[in-house]
Amino acid sequence: MIELLVVVAVIVTIISLLIPSMLHGRQAARRSQCKNNLRQLSLAIHNYVGNCNVLPPGYVHRADPATGENMAGFGWATMLLPYNDQQALYDIFDFDAAIWQPENVQATSGSMGMYVCPEDIVSDRKAVGVGTSHFGMGSYVANFGPGKMDINPDDRRGVFSRNSRTKLQQIPDGLSNTMLVCERQNGPLREPGQPSSESESKVIFETTWAGAVRGFDDPTDDQAHLVLFQSGHVPGSIDSDKRDASTSHAGGFHAVFGDGGVRFLNTKIDLKLYQELSTRNSGNMLPNF
Repeated sequence: MIELLVVVAVIVTIISLLIPSMLHGRQAARRSQCKNNLRQLSLAIHNYVGNCNVLPPGYVHRADPATGENMAGFGWATMLLPYNDQQALYDIFDFDAAIWQPENVQATSGSMGMYVCPEDIVSDRKAVGVGTSHFGMGSYVANFGPGKMDINPDDRRGVFSRNSRTKLQQIPDGLSNTMLVCERQNGPLREPGQPSSESESKVIFETTWAGAVRGFDDPTDDQAHLVLFQSGHVPGSIDSDKRDASTSHAGGFHAVFGDGGVRFLNTKIDLKLYQELSTRNSGNMLPNF
């Protein structure tokens, strides 16, 4: 009996030592897969540029002549579908109708594996509800820059914005110093009870891959945050709101840069540096980071 107890104790000790290593290994594998997703996105972006000479728009805004309301909404990730081996899905879209109209339900309601971080368990095969419609979630958002997208959706200090047509030559800070795409996990920003400087409606991340779907309570609100991020706070900041980037990974976040590189940046990155990396013409010489 004593020998049996000793054997059981040894087995329990071995298991307790192995479990953290196994969990760490799984996290590393998911982080690697997320990085691979972003590499494929980076290739698609540059193939798009090679064909169109500009980066895809952050999202398309086509104003109704009578009301000025957005009647399009198609986002940067939709424009990349043909360059991500998804031509068949791209062909389903009806670009003459708004993205939220019935003609586009089939194309927009599903989840897209390449646009979902494997660490982001919230977004896998789930949808964001806007009015009575539902749109497949995504984990990646394009760089709007340091401005306020709700106030000025045409701010061009970043790389992507409403109807943007940014050329790589229009990034004087250098492609290796300018972010194109970052991560954002859907769902609550913080645990219940944590302090917040924003209303609760601002601390629920909501990201779609297909496009920006105008607010139905306020049809003049493009809801650009569904596909773009602004660099008001670094990912993981307690003051973040739904317009910021965020991360599913411990200690850092992935970012695609204009030179095609995918880097894992620390969430403790200086806010000023982070905002300069989100600005295509900051005018500053950026240090190595």
